[in-house]
Amino acid sequence: MNTFADMEGLVAHETRAVSLEPADDDEMLIALLDEVIYLVDALAFVPVTVELEARADGGLTGSFQTAPATAVAVTGAVPKGISRSELFIGSRRGRWRCSVEVDV
Repeated sequence: MNTFADMEGLVAHETRAVSLEPADDDEMLIALLDEVIYLVDALAFVPVTVELEARADGGLTGSFQTAPATAVAVTGAVPKGISRSELFIGSRRGRWRCSVEVDV
């Protein structure tokens, strides 16, 4: 979010549920980021915090604590999609890392 919005001091006002179907790690990351983009683009909310838990079936369930998009100052291009071409998720030097290319 900080790549395109000033989130400093932003307080969440609503909770929005999120549920992701079982998939490999790459697809789960893309699905989660797609949910964020939908939240911002279609519903005009920004996630302030995200809480996720693994389900027994391999999916994820959780929530976004959100604020209205009008509550943030836009500081960059708003994301429109996630590119699969530069996606990485895995362990490097003993730490889990991920990186994606965000289309604007």
